[in-house]
Amino acid sequence: MSKLEIGFGGLKEAAAEFLRTAKALEKGARVRASERLQFADMPTLLKNLTGERWRIVEFVKANGPLTIYAVARRLERNYKNVHADVNRLVELGLLEKLDDGRLVVPYRSIVAEIRLAA
Repeated sequence: MSKLEIGFGGLKEAAAEFLRTAKALEKGARVRASERLQFADMPTLLKNLTGERWRIVEFVKANGPLTIYAVARRLERNYKNVHADVNRLVELGLLEKLDDGRLVVPYRSIVAEIRLAA
């Protein structure tokens, strides 16, 4: 995978995007596949993507594939806390575990767009 887009949106926005894509496909248009991670609002994003979790993503991208133990040791963090953070990052799709348990970032880039309400 090459790029992950992070932003805000709920079920309504996801359904609207799905319908736009379906209509474009029905008309024979080419549709670019994209990976998106959407949060309901900024507090939810910040709860899930804490500074320490983002630090793990950046570290694994720069130094991976790595085990959870190696990440904890090299970032000088408690293993249990890193393990919990990694599990959440895997759930969100920001990290992937290889068959041997090592971690990788499956994206070349991660782009976040934050729009202010009018």
